[in-house]
Amino acid sequence: MPQWEIILQGRVQGVGFRYFAKKQALRLGLRGCVRNLPDGSVCIVVDADDRDLELYCELLRRGTFFSRVDTLRTELIDKPKEYNDFEIL
Repeated sequence: MPQWEIILQGRVQGVGFRYFAKKQALRLGLRGCVRNLPDGSVCIVVDADDRDLELYCELLRRGTFFSRVDTLRTELIDKPKEYNDFEIL
């Protein structure tokens, strides 16, 4: 299965966004991880086919009540890491 890196910018730190991202990933049966980046953005690595990636990104764009996603960028990862679950780092 393809592995993707998703970078989200906006109000995505300090608003429960990583927990939201994990909950939505598990709801779709996806594996990977989510972490905050020093610049205030959030990075997600996820194993997903095109359809699931599209659904997941739509959910991420909606976000939580307190979050705001200004930009969302996806990139296919060349050397994927294996995940057994979805982790918050």
